[in-house]
Amino acid sequence: MAGELAGQLDCHGYGHGDFGPRKILVQQLDNGQQRLVLTGLEEIRRVRWLRKASRLGMLARAQLATKDWSQINRTARLRFLLKFLEEISGSADKWKWYWRKIEGLN
Repeated sequence: MAGELAGQLDCHGYGHGDFGPRKILVQQLDNGQQRLVLTGLEEIRRVRWLRKASRLGMLARAQLATKDWSQINRTARLRFLLKFLEEISGSADKWKWYWRKIEGLN
């Protein structure tokens, strides 16, 4: 869910200056479903296009913020990346390239 949210921001031309798990709230709805609520809205900026370096920086910061959280393991971080890539490009084919770059930045 969080990967899709980040991807939707990117697709619609927005970037979040401090995207990470502390900026996402999970709201339990009456029908049993969950909804993500993004906080820190003052850090969202409209961008014409998000450069690959900026996108990598955002992904690296989000991953680094979860490294010490035992409940968010490597598999969960990979799922986030896959959902993000599917949302921005319709495919997660290049996930290995992004994964290596993000790991290198951390």
